[in-house]
Amino acid sequence: MKALADLTSVPFAESPRCLSQLAAVFDLAAKAPRDLLAYRHSGVQAPGTVARLEAGASEWAALEALKARLEEQLYLDTPVAAAELDGAIVTLREGERWYRVLQPRWHKAIALHRQLDRHQRKLPIAQRLADLEQRRDLGRSQEQWHHDEALRHTLGPFYHSQKPDLSGALRLARWLDLCRDQLTDVGLDPALIAIAQWDELQLARCAAEAPALACARAALCTLAGLFAGLLQAAPAIRMALRRQPGWSEQVQLAEDSARALAAALVQLATWGTPDHNAGKILQAVRAHLALPAAVAAVTGNAEAQALLGPHFKGEATLMEPVRAAWTYGRRVRQAALPPTVSQGLLARAAGGVWHELNRHLAAVQRGWDVVSAFAETMRRYGHFDLPRWVNGPDDEAFPARLVAKSQQALAARETLLPWVQYRQAAHQARERGLTAFVDALEQSAVSPDHLAAVYAYRFYASIAQDIFVTQPTLQRFSGATHDEVRREYSTLDRAVLKLRGQDCAYRACQARTPPAGRRSAIVGERTELELIHHMVAHPQARVTLRQMLFASGQAMQALKPCFLMGPQAVAQFLVPGQLKFDLVIMDEASQLKPEEAIGSIARGQQLVVVGDPKQLPPTSFFDKLSIGSDEDELQQAAITDSESILDVCIGHFRPVRTLRWHYRSRHESLIAYSNRQFYDSRLIVFPSPYGRSTELGLHYQYVPDAIYEAQLNHVEAARVVDATLEHMQRRPNASLGLVTLNLRQRDLVEDMLEARCRNFPAAQSFRQKWEEENLGLFVKNLEAVQGDERDVIFISTTFGPAPNTRVVRQNFGPIGRQTGWRRLNVLFTRARQSTRVFSSLLPENIIDDNSTPEGTRALRGFLEYARSGVLAVVGPIGQEPDSDFEVAVADVLGHAGYEVVPQLGVAGFRLDIAVKHPRYPGAYLAAVECDGASYHTGVSVRDRDRIRQEILESLGWENRIWRIWSTEWFRNPRGETQKLLAFLATLEDQPLPEGLVASSEGDGAPAVPVFDLPPTPGAPGPAMPPACTVTSPATPPTRPATQQLVPEVELLVDDDDLEVEVGDTVTYASAENPENEKAVCITTCRTDLEQGFLAANTPLAQVLLGAVVRDEVVLRVPDRPTRRFIIKKVVRAMAEAT
Repeated sequence: MKALADLTSVPFAESPRCLSQLAAVFDLAAKAPRDLLAYRHSGVQAPGTVARLEAGASEWAALEALKARLEEQLYLDTPVAAAELDGAIVTLREGERWYRVLQPRWHKAIALHRQLDRHQRKLPIAQRLADLEQRRDLGRSQEQWHHDEALRHTLGPFYHSQKPDLSGALRLARWLDLCRDQLTDVGLDPALIAIAQWDELQLARCAAEAPALACARAALCTLAGLFAGLLQAAPAIRMALRRQPGWSEQVQLAEDSARALAAALVQLATWGTPDHNAGKILQAVRAHLALPAAVAAVTGNAEAQALLGPHFKGEATLMEPVRAAWTYGRRVRQAALPPTVSQGLLARAAGGVWHELNRHLAAVQRGWDVVSAFAETMRRYGHFDLPRWVNGPDDEAFPARLVAKSQQALAARETLLPWVQYRQAAHQARERGLTAFVDALEQSAVSPDHLAAVYAYRFYASIAQDIFVTQPTLQRFSGATHDEVRREYSTLDRAVLKLRGQDCAYRACQARTPPAGRRSAIVGERTELELIHHMVAHPQARVTLRQMLFASGQAMQALKPCFLMGPQAVAQFLVPGQLKFDLVIMDEASQLKPEEAIGSIARGQQLVVVGDPKQLPPTSFFDKLSIGSDEDELQQAAITDSESILDVCIGHFRPVRTLRWHYRSRHESLIAYSNRQFYDSRLIVFPSPYGRSTELGLHYQYVPDAIYEAQLNHVEAARVVDATLEHMQRRPNASLGLVTLNLRQRDLVEDMLEARCRNFPAAQSFRQKWEEENLGLFVKNLEAVQGDERDVIFISTTFGPAPNTRVVRQNFGPIGRQTGWRRLNVLFTRARQSTRVFSSLLPENIIDDNSTPEGTRALRGFLEYARSGVLAVVGPIGQEPDSDFEVAVADVLGHAGYEVVPQLGVAGFRLDIAVKHPRYPGAYLAAVECDGASYHTGVSVRDRDRIRQEILESLGWENRIWRIWSTEWFRNPRGETQKLLAFLATLEDQPLPEGLVASSEGDGAPAVPVFDLPPTPGAPGPAMPPACTVTSPATPPTRPATQQLVPEVELLVDDDDLEVEVGDTVTYASAENPENEKAVCITTCRTDLEQGFLAANTPLAQVLLGAVVRDEVVLRVPDRPTRRFIIKKVVRAMAEAT
């Protein structure tokens, strides 16, 4: 210890104070900022340095924040003379007047601001003045900060003109202050113990010796503890130890005391036997010395003589009679008898009182014998408990209560039989092991109404417990292990898909045998592989693509078996009859005319046609810009809607399958109107974790004072262009598309946008970024937008009031045609994140009557929905929980303070439990999946464990889904609850993206609220009995529609293509006799063919479930002939398909 004190120059003394001083010095040495010791100077060591540096750092941070804010608007690196800037500010402060345009200094001030403005915007004078004033204030404040001599002196070597090291200076100054304060607190003079001036080597040595000091302090503490424990019974020695000046003296005194105690023990051993300890021997010695005094005290005790009188004999007094009399009196007192009785029993003549009392007790006994006889009589009829019968204590009111209760029983004799029956039932229940239930009922722990539910709960819980005990699979199940298996499966599944693609390519490569072809000196005579080799070596040879395919088509097909071509390219480059393909796949088939597709179909062995019959049909669109009259608008656009190859195939080929999963839209509102209006709410839409916001959903912006003239709307076009530039500036990471409702408005928007972008720096980088990703900015009209998708879509509805009037002409071009609604459906479904509608139309401007075309009515409905965010019929966001398991989890979350929504979702898909975010209204904190119906009904493991999860994560649920396995919950609900609440607490601390949690609409337009759509009605029927086998000759068994996953949501069926579900009325006919039709209603459990009802679990119903109109299904029942049926008609509540 002294060596450590010598190292630090601390005066050494064997005292706790010296220990505290040494500990303080070593602690300071360990906390020293060694990387900053070289920067110590007089300025940073002065008093008040920390406060001065903190103030300087706060001012610097404020200046940097102002600078960052201004740099978003102005070029701060452009040099501007202070006098020029002051002059411009003075000029702009004079205000805007009409004659300012004649003043050169006014133009000079405006030019100065434009020179500094990053965005070259047209701003009001007040904004320009505010920008210049802030620029001047920033410069002055920076100059003032840098010229603060006191602060610069304090910073010393930490000062740099560009970015001073304020944090380092503060760290050093705070340590120096800590040195002064901590040394003063332990009684050391900072001037004598100048640790702040020590070099780095000395500080490092002190820090290295810190463990030695800690060991010494621990040893002294151990010694003090030993003294305190061993000398607990020797306060004199303990006090003497405390008075010793040092640790050496304390140890010496302790040693001397130990020797003295040892000598005393030797003496005590001579007075006692070995089986007595020192304490007992000392106690006996003290008692022997005190005995004469005690005998004298007893003999002279006057109080004892007065109490006992002649019975007192000094130390020879007989105590047994005295104790007996005292015990008798105490018991009389404790009996709580009436005062007169008690006094009589304690009087000298207590014998007479005792006889009188016995006489009265005999009378009481006779009365009690009557009560006992009554009780015995009652016990002959059953168990009888007198205290329970009287229902009260055994006091003075006992006889009155006994009489009253007996009279009451006689008056209610009719209830005796039900009570006896209850007692018998209770007895039987107890004999059968239900004592706990009977006791709970009789003690009012369970009400009679809940008793059956309590028993059912325990009954089924015991079955579940028995299953857990007897089933090894459930015993071995672990939620963590299963989650890991799911993650591994998801990874391996993606890897397998990739490997399958590589395997297909490998097998195709291995199987290729391109024909060698003919070799010739003349290029035109070479064929197949010879021509290909020649073209590779001589790429400049004059051979057209058609010639190449004609001369070497077989070799090219062997090398590249997959061709990606349009119908026109097929007709142009592939010679008829030369190349054949095993499979032809047609995408966007709704836009192909049969005559355009027939050439491609003829070149294949099999055909797959993919498209959406509710989107744009094949059209021929010509726009005559020379015509300027709105009266002839229908003549300006010559449109002919034709039947597509998709329509032809739907009418001739079976089966037709619907792809219903929709996951392009990251918010429900983007697809809600089309799903409701055009698809009868049959699309399955996955819920978004966010409510309304500026970056998600559908938004409506009304453009007032706009005029529609000559097929143009200039005001609306300008508003769209302004919003486009704002989007480029604020949301460069979201792709954008602009759509107008006619060709001339498209050209106007495009021209205005090009003009504005020339002076807008952000436009070039925005376009370049998205062109590189093949998602460039586009401006298209309604006819040309099919097949495109972008993160954000701006729609210019174009139509509006005519000049000099507020009347809107009810002529909306191609929208008013028979298939105009299909064009709108294309338009409404192009956005992934948000759609913004700029409209000079209010929904009520469009007349809706019996003569209104369907397309025009759809446009009005869409504008109404975009403005209000409400569909005509909107389903609830949540529904009732799917199981008691979900109810239990929801209750736990509710008790923890969270607000939950069971069965969150829209249009066919629902999350079991969604937890609302406590700080962000409209957003959800997390989703809790309880392996319920949505999990167990997965048609495949890939759908269940990977694809659904990936879709939800792409919508914003990533790392926000918590899964609880029912087996884990049953075994350990408390542990699962703690893990769930910890997961939610972690998510609460994570901020949500700013644009997804707050809504801000321009021009006061209302934002679209969060809403939901009604789910697809119906559900799959019960499982088919194992004795029945159902197959389809044409296709594999149909999956439930909610479980199909495709890379793009495209609907392949018309409105009448409903899949049969429980509750539907199905008309079918035998394939052998199609005219003999029968109709049945598929029910849950009722079968009555005379009334037209068929239970879902019957073989015939199992065949019909999942089929669509025109499907041919096969019924196979053991020991019966196979039968085939054709589905003629499906009728559902609120919808009918034939």
